[in-house]
Amino acid sequence: MQMIKKSEYSQYLVLLDKGTQWNGTSAWVVHWREMNVPGGHRSIPLMVEDQAEILRKEYLAWVHDLGEYCWRGRSLKEHLRFGGISFWWMTLIAEKSPMKTPAIYEVFKLRVLEQFYLSSGCQGIVLCSGDPLLNRVLSDWCRSMGHPYRWKRYPKSRAPRRLRERLRLLPYPVQALATLVRHLWSRRRHLSAVNALPAGSRQVTVLTYFPNIDRSIAEKGIFRSRYWGDLHDVLDRGPWTVNWIWLYAASNECSFSEARNLRRRFNEEVQGRARHFFLEEFMTTGVLLHTVLLYLRLMVRGIPLKSIRNAFRFPGSSLNFWPILADDWRTSLYGPGAMGGSLMLETFRSLAKRLPRQDWGLYLCENQPWERALIAAWRASGHGRLIGFQHSTLRFLDLRFFEDPRSYHLVNDPPLLPEILVVNGNGALKLLQEADFPREKIVIAEAVRYIFLDRFLAKKPEADLPKVANKHTLLVVTGSLVRETSSQLYLLAKAARRRALDGYGRILVKPHPDCPVDEILKNVAPDLEVTVVVESLMQLLPQASTVYTANSTSASVEAVLIGLPVLVHVVEDNINLSPLYGQPGVKHVRTVEDLIQGLISPNFSSVSPDYFCLDEGLPRWQRLLKN
Repeated sequence: MQMIKKSEYSQYLVLLDKGTQWNGTSAWVVHWREMNVPGGHRSIPLMVEDQAEILRKEYLAWVHDLGEYCWRGRSLKEHLRFGGISFWWMTLIAEKSPMKTPAIYEVFKLRVLEQFYLSSGCQGIVLCSGDPLLNRVLSDWCRSMGHPYRWKRYPKSRAPRRLRERLRLLPYPVQALATLVRHLWSRRRHLSAVNALPAGSRQVTVLTYFPNIDRSIAEKGIFRSRYWGDLHDVLDRGPWTVNWIWLYAASNECSFSEARNLRRRFNEEVQGRARHFFLEEFMTTGVLLHTVLLYLRLMVRGIPLKSIRNAFRFPGSSLNFWPILADDWRTSLYGPGAMGGSLMLETFRSLAKRLPRQDWGLYLCENQPWERALIAAWRASGHGRLIGFQHSTLRFLDLRFFEDPRSYHLVNDPPLLPEILVVNGNGALKLLQEADFPREKIVIAEAVRYIFLDRFLAKKPEADLPKVANKHTLLVVTGSLVRETSSQLYLLAKAARRRALDGYGRILVKPHPDCPVDEILKNVAPDLEVTVVVESLMQLLPQASTVYTANSTSASVEAVLIGLPVLVHVVEDNINLSPLYGQPGVKHVRTVEDLIQGLISPNFSSVSPDYFCLDEGLPRWQRLLKN
């Protein structure tokens, strides 16, 4: 196979046979980003798809081993312990979020490249890429093996850096300070500090993201979060005073100023039966002082850990991926992550101390660092049981929810878990059991965000489910990220130019509230004739004949459950976060050819009817909270 001299591909590698000259024949041409490659070439992303289960297991094991890394006679977790909690659990490395740490996917690709290279007997690499970090990893690896290596920098030019990218070039302590100042200026300065809450009646605490609320009734002073659905009614009928703690997330749905006005209105209407607070209201002057001190202590302990970079490799491997994850490590110990984690730890300690003893606490569980800060502070303050609620779909490659099985059996510094983890059905339960999550902590309760599906599954006969034969509407459900949405709509526009949409009378686009699509459509699909809709999926799904969803959205599961054919978009060069990953019959769309085929000949697939626990009366929730 001749080496590529000029290519339309952004990054590829030429793996050399033993004794091959630089301008001679190569063993393989391997593409680093693309899935659709010429015949005879290999795609690293496709190899990752094929080996995802093994890669997931290896990465979880590596993270566990890194936490137990011995430095001067103590584990890394012990070295980073402050006030009863190891800051290890607040780092990006321990969080393992594919959304916050896209470098996880780069590590996956390096691992499959390493295994393919060694199994194929290759003896050298030519890298054609503009990525200096990838060059550094591969050049060091080839040097350690004594193999020839060359970097052909392609493309040589790069687009001007955006403001956010420029800010990331600042020293980490400067970025950390900017994080604290930005948070104080945009949020805290608009709020008054909360003193100790009055005791008396039975009290409970619910922590929730805000907004994602029903605005139609919010203007009347009624708080209904879509995260909790009909569970609001259970709480309203219960014997408790509910302390709602809001974690505001910037959203086009509701500005921070509007959120403050709504909070005041809600508190006026409920007259003491419930109370609403922003988490920032518990950031006192003492909290800010302790945050800075904790950050400085963390820096002092983190700076000497230079030798740990040698641990950024899999067992038995000579390929060190430290350059790929170095920014996440430094951000977590010296940069914005360190300051943000310190702020969360101190704020939740303040919250837990100012609450009178709570019967129980309930929060939305996604295994983010703030949740670990909450768990540590809640336990230290002696409140009742803390319940985490797995409120959305659980995805096989969303590593946040999973640990290496050895971690659950640690005596010192085990994962910070709630006393009870409520899962919303057997779909999530099965994944957690396979991962060896402690079964005694898991309770199944109703999937309150998806309870409307019960109307289709339990009350409607099979003949009443949506069918392609009597409908001609394509429902496009986009995601929360601009890159993902742009890629999805661009592929749809390409399919439209090839007349793949001619069989559909209507094309409805349902955007994620955090990612409006009007500008994206203008940029990537200006000729695409669609109708952007804002109705709920409960209203839209029965109108559809086929559903084309973003990779990470749970809408794909909802559509399959009610009997619709589903096409799941896969973002090129990104980890597959589809909740239907591995389900038979599901069409995952990687290329325009995949999409055209799926649009013309949609396939039906199925998941178990008990994937979600659905019962409109919420009997499981009622028993759990009352007991």
